[in-house]
Amino acid sequence: MSDIPDRGHKPPVGFIRREASVNGVRTVFYIGGRGPALLFWHGAGTFHGIDFAREWTRHYSVILPFHPGFGETADDPGFDTIGSYLAHYEGFLEMLGERRVHLGGISMGGWMAAEFALRRPEMVDRLVLAAPAGIADPAVPVPDLNAIPPDELLSHLAHDPSVFEPYLPKNEAETREFDALLAGEGQTLARLLPNGPFREGLAADVGRITAPTLLLWGRQDRILPVALAETWQRALPDAQVKLFDNAGHTLLDESAEARQAVVEFLG
Repeated sequence: MSDIPDRGHKPPVGFIRREASVNGVRTVFYIGGRGPALLFWHGAGTFHGIDFAREWTRHYSVILPFHPGFGETADDPGFDTIGSYLAHYEGFLEMLGERRVHLGGISMGGWMAAEFALRRPEMVDRLVLAAPAGIADPAVPVPDLNAIPPDELLSHLAHDPSVFEPYLPKNEAETREFDALLAGEGQTLARLLPNGPFREGLAADVGRITAPTLLLWGRQDRILPVALAETWQRALPDAQVKLFDNAGHTLLDESAEARQAVVEFLG
């Protein structure tokens, strides 16, 4: 069952909105719940919100920031590498006073989480990677996102695109805001990932990750095909791997089982 009641509320049910300056960048983040800190990073688009994380607030203090140039956080032209985002989040965690967290991310955010676990292993307790980008495999072709017709994008992101309905614009004013969000994030992505969502050498590097790791993937993923889970598992042989039926790239929006697997893994 994928249903999350009351999707689309602003702020999301159970979260409060906070804003802070991190090394001069106005950074917006949402926080909810109590318990050990779980920092989770979104992927390359934010239009479908963070409702997937609501049930995690029963167990953890869940922290969900928008990356610079995404969602409600200000852009900064100096953020043009994954490394610049990692440095931003070092400052973000210092601002929060968090020395060690559970860390997770989906898609581009999963790639970033893996890189952060390599960069600052002492700050990562457990690591959750949901359909992460970052590792290319010549045997697993991936689609060119720029070549996907706009009216087919949602069906590429989700096995059941109706999961996005609460987040889509309902009138002209919302449509203008929605289009501006997509355009702005598209410009950020073009600057950040001019050669695509992969880094040469990452497959060799992730073997040095010391944090216990959970790898999640939707079997119907049309953006980063599920065969890439095997590629990641070869690179991270000690990781737990869980695959989910009836779930696409946005598997946490679609699969209650995937969301629950995070809780079971973190303990």
